[in-house]
Amino acid sequence: MEDELRQVFRRQSPPPGFTERVMTRVRAEFPPKKSTAIRWATIGAIAASLTVGMYVRQQRGQTRLRHEAEIAEAQLIESLQIAGLKIGKAREAIFRPAKEIGE
Repeated sequence: MEDELRQVFRRQSPPPGFTERVMTRVRAEFPPKKSTAIRWATIGAIAASLTVGMYVRQQRGQTRLRHEAEIAEAQLIESLQIAGLKIGKAREAIFRPAKEIGE
């Protein structure tokens, strides 16, 4: 049995044209892929696009928040001015002489 195994597994030279036939079949079954450089350039372009998109979105959000803060500030100032006027009128009424009230 050992002799039979040695006979089966002994080193043999391939028949003529074997390498060409194998390579032709490999090329047919596995077509060449894009080059690695093109693939990495594509990945880089996609990553850059996503980064720019996220930055623009963040800037728009900050601009919107800034605008809302400016509106809130203007409303607060107006409210304080109105409150100040009303407090001033109330103070005048408190410190007005009693006879002016009766008239």
